[in-house]
Amino acid sequence: MRPFKFGIHKPPAVAKVTKIVDIPEAAFLNGMTTLDKSGNVLIADSGAGVVWRLDTRSGDYRIAIDDPLMKPLPGPVVLGINGIHIRNSFLYFSNSFRFTFNRVPIHSNGTAAGAAKVLVQSGLCDDFAFDQAGNTFMTQDPGNALQKITPEGVVTVVVGNQNSTELVGPTAAQFGRTPLEESILYVTTNGGLASPVNGTYVEGGKVVAVYLGALI
Repeated sequence: MRPFKFGIHKPPAVAKVTKIVDIPEAAFLNGMTTLDKSGNVLIADSGAGVVWRLDTRSGDYRIAIDDPLMKPLPGPVVLGINGIHIRNSFLYFSNSFRFTFNRVPIHSNGTAAGAAKVLVQSGLCDDFAFDQAGNTFMTQDPGNALQKITPEGVVTVVVGNQNSTELVGPTAAQFGRTPLEESILYVTTNGGLASPVNGTYVEGGKVVAVYLGALI
């Protein structure tokens, strides 16, 4: 599918940013997902290989899940669990340098209800988004591609490849929220900072709209 680039729009109002809490025990806070309507979120710690639960109202935080499949591998880049999202009482997560897409059953308070399991070997992976049918669209940074993973575990590349400049360093994805955007996946890129295309090509970060059409 061909990515489509939109222009930059001025926000309707000035955003107000307020720090909630410091988490000095964390190594590298990365992916995050909403746990409930009471203000609790789950946060992936890519460096420590755990998931934190944070109450955004009180600032209380603690480790909710600590599973071996979340841990980083030894090496110069310490990066384990990355993107996380909740679907049907499971926490789904990618592990960048284990090259895996995984899930773990969770209780309503965000703690694990069992052991995590590997769903597929997905290659280098970052964040992801689900469509309404349960397909996963996984960004591959620094693979410069977007994958589709079906609920049955079939993996296909939708856009890009290692040497492509269509998606240079895709890091996260989110489907549009209006009826006109249901088949549009918005992907953020870092422009190849982690791994330049062909070893030399780097560009500015972007938000790219990928029209998925019949793929969802």
